[in-house]
Amino acid sequence: MLETATEGGERRERLKSLNLWQKKRRLRALEDVKKLRSEAREAELALRRRSGSQGVNTTTESVDTGSSSSGGGAGAGGDFRDDSRPGFIRAKETRKRYASQLSVLEWLIDVPEDLHTSWYVMPRPEGPRCLVISENGSTVSRTKNGSFHKEFQSTLPNGSRESSRASCKGSKCVLDAVFHSPSNTFFVTDCMVWEDYSLTNCDFEFRRFWVSQKLSESGGQQVQPHQASKFKVEIIPMEVATQQMLVNAYSNEFPYTKDGLILIHKDCLYAEGQTPL
Repeated sequence: MLETATEGGERRERLKSLNLWQKKRRLRALEDVKKLRSEAREAELALRRRSGSQGVNTTTESVDTGSSSSGGGAGAGGDFRDDSRPGFIRAKETRKRYASQLSVLEWLIDVPEDLHTSWYVMPRPEGPRCLVISENGSTVSRTKNGSFHKEFQSTLPNGSRESSRASCKGSKCVLDAVFHSPSNTFFVTDCMVWEDYSLTNCDFEFRRFWVSQKLSESGGQQVQPHQASKFKVEIIPMEVATQQMLVNAYSNEFPYTKDGLILIHKDCLYAEGQTPL
């Protein structure tokens, strides 16, 4: 009995230490957000001062999607493929480059103090997580390991031959989404790039507002019948993570099969790899 009580006390102490560690990570991440915003603001002001009246375009593209041609040969070669071939090496590097662009969310093992005020909840659809990229008059999705997934025509900017007009020629969009196979729908959970404008250094609250507005605008554009696709791109439902909204997200019915909940802090930047928020 004494040994059981001792072990229980040790587990509680380890859990307290882990909770404190996660809390410190969140605080450090929020401080990094403030620092990055300040640095970006100072850099933009300095660039404007240097450019003067020359009208330098400060829009940058932070996500490198590579060439669309190298992704198609990833599965070629069968069981007797030569891993040293240049084509195979290029395809492997392309997959790694795409895979590294997605953030890696971690399990929430303790309840943050500001859960009901500073966090959002999204009911995750059942299906693979994808990187959705629209450019060069086509829309391509890639799985989280970087492999080619789907190619289709969409109403995203430069995502179809119709939308590849002069105003957005050469531009691209990069979205974080989950593909729900029964409804052939990509449910967008986040946005990294929209028409070459990088949103990775913007907080999640702004990214969500931006992509919601832009998707509703692009939804009014029509793809020609001969270019029509069976795949749709929609924004995922989201609410502030109050106690009632958490209950609703867990228990309510949605137009897709749920596979858990996604919780994300409103001030979280989009960071490649693991993020504590």
